[in-house]
Amino acid sequence: MRLSQSWRIMKIFKRILLVILICGIGLFAYSYYRFSQDHQEALSVLESGSMIASSEVGPIEYIMKGSEGPIVLFLHGMPGGYDQAPDNLPGYRLLAPSRPGYLRTPLDAGETPAQQAELYIALLDELGIEEVIVLGVSGGGPSALEFAANFPDRTDALIMMEAISQRFPNNGEISSLMTSDYLYWSMFKTLLGTQGVEGMASMQIPNLEQREDVLSNPQKSKRFENLLWSVWPGSLRENGWVNDLHQVNILSIPPMVTVPTLIIHGSDDSTVPVEHSIQLAEQIPHAMLHVIDGASHLMPLTHERQVRDLMTEFLSGNSN
Repeated sequence: MRLSQSWRIMKIFKRILLVILICGIGLFAYSYYRFSQDHQEALSVLESGSMIASSEVGPIEYIMKGSEGPIVLFLHGMPGGYDQAPDNLPGYRLLAPSRPGYLRTPLDAGETPAQQAELYIALLDELGIEEVIVLGVSGGGPSALEFAANFPDRTDALIMMEAISQRFPNNGEISSLMTSDYLYWSMFKTLLGTQGVEGMASMQIPNLEQREDVLSNPQKSKRFENLLWSVWPGSLRENGWVNDLHQVNILSIPPMVTVPTLIIHGSDDSTVPVEHSIQLAEQIPHAMLHVIDGASHLMPLTHERQVRDLMTEFLSGNSN
């Protein structure tokens, strides 16, 4: 009797396990189907949103925004791509390449910051552009410095924004969560579904006043969400990210920068310490340094107006 009862319990237990397994497989299949749709759409949007220039140095992906005004060469951080460029800079045209190893610009087009600067010059030549304002953001800082130092005749002015400019020790390791397209998508969708943009903001913007300012502004809130998505798909950015981590680990300061230079950094930046910009201001004669009190690495979003005002004032007196 006891054996018969135990057998029945075991049989029921196995059936329950089978149902759980089938449901799990079904949920995973549905999840992966949704992922495949989003992934394909992302690839299509990225490819259709940019152009490829066949320069003398190598192919380079880029976009051009705006119809008139001086040209700003926007050099994105890590991980990044042309898609991290601002939507617009009123009064300026924006030229935003994908740095080598990111999206459709191959890594062998330029691994070192100096080689990347050569690639940008080749892009300008290909597009018939004589001079640009160079804007290096975060991990785009090293190649921005090389460009301004080695090609002053092609540099109208240099802006370094929360940028890496000194040696940046790191172990070169990247979490598989960031480079696995499915894992990042799954995590992000889950967090958005359970916590919403508000929950994501609480993790990324610790300052309550700054967080409320972003969340209360629909445009800023959407830009924040887009920024979190802009590192995805990670598989298209991994080569550039790994290379960048290596390059900043052995970074050396380029020759003297002589062009007008504006340096902006947040005092509470935990990603790129503000000391980078403080030291850089000492290394570049007559550089203008502005440390924004309380700003983090999301400074371009949380302190957008202050950053724009600083840039506008600087460029009005230092660009052609």
